[in-house]
Amino acid sequence: MKIILITYVTPTPDNFKAASALSFHLCKYRPANVELEIYSFNGNNVPQNVIQHIEKELNASIHIVPTNKYINYLFKTHTIFLKNFLPYPFNYYNSLSPKIVEKINNKKPDAIWVNGDFMLKVLKQFDGYKKVLTMPDCVCLYYDRLLKDSWCRQIWLKGLGNRIQAVKNKQLEKKYPTTNIIYHLVGEADKQYLLKVNKGLDAHFIRHPHYNYTDKKQISFSKTKIKILIAGQYNLYMFTAFNEILPELCNHKEIANNYSITFLGKGWNFAVDKLQEAGYETYQIDFVDVYLDEIIKYDIQLTPISVGTGTKGKVLDALANGLLIIGTPYAMENIAVENNKSCIIYKDAKQLISILKEIPLQKEKYEVMAEEGRKCVLTMHDRKKVAKELFDLF
Repeated sequence: MKIILITYVTPTPDNFKAASALSFHLCKYRPANVELEIYSFNGNNVPQNVIQHIEKELNASIHIVPTNKYINYLFKTHTIFLKNFLPYPFNYYNSLSPKIVEKINNKKPDAIWVNGDFMLKVLKQFDGYKKVLTMPDCVCLYYDRLLKDSWCRQIWLKGLGNRIQAVKNKQLEKKYPTTNIIYHLVGEADKQYLLKVNKGLDAHFIRHPHYNYTDKKQISFSKTKIKILIAGQYNLYMFTAFNEILPELCNHKEIANNYSITFLGKGWNFAVDKLQEAGYETYQIDFVDVYLDEIIKYDIQLTPISVGTGTKGKVLDALANGLLIIGTPYAMENIAVENNKSCIIYKDAKQLISILKEIPLQKEKYEVMAEEGRKCVLTMHDRKKVAKELFDLF
């Protein structure tokens, strides 16, 4: 089976300036009978020497195609704010030249695979083919959650800008054709929300295959202080949920005797200062060269996510490496784990404190839970298994 992938971002082993790892792992672990050729707008600006290496790793040619010249002009002249006056998200306006479309048609592929939720113009350039669109999230759901979050209410301009983008994306998702296209998402809630926006779509939820892991000996929490990791920047994704738990952590200073807390990402200086004042052993690391080498040093990953859709890659990474995940419902959605069996999902700050008090008293119970979480991810999110599910759609 010969498939042409047309993608806004060039696939890379880890996300590079965009969500580019999903397509990479789906391509790399595709079934042996799938012949693949890739056309990329290279919206993530992957250097040519890296692209050549990726071609070898994927056993597929990658052809770079130009993005919309008018959108490029907005970037070059620093007038990108004018995108707010366009009826659709600005990346919607990218399409292939007639010459490239003809070249692809002459290759006589069995199917067209498009990667990018806004790539509707590209989809419409190919008639008579079986087509799959990898979104991978429902953007309308993302804005629905964001606009309800307190982060958006800090500054009225933030709320206004996001409301404008929400309307644009809803207009776009309502335009998705309901025939001859299969829609692929990495979130079950994303799939259901998309079907509310546009009934009749042939939409499929398939688990995310992107995570890195290393073989680790039997899981055993640190003998002195249990090491907690909070990974990611202090931004809109964790703003509300973290602000809810910080006062509770500071008020329950007795917990500090059992834990050390490390923040991996920027913007956490204020939290480090407050936790240290409360008696916690606390650290901040802005950046590490090899993410995997760092996260395996910890016992628990605390993930207070209050905004977001799809699947959270840092959660998958931590689970696959045997860390016990404690997170909000949004942190854990779409991952094949179960609360109190292979992860812990907390509903509020008080419940989190109760959990943190119990863990040192029942270490073995939670070590077993972490091991179960690792098994679940390595089994249910297995890359070959997930890639087969996708290519079975064609």
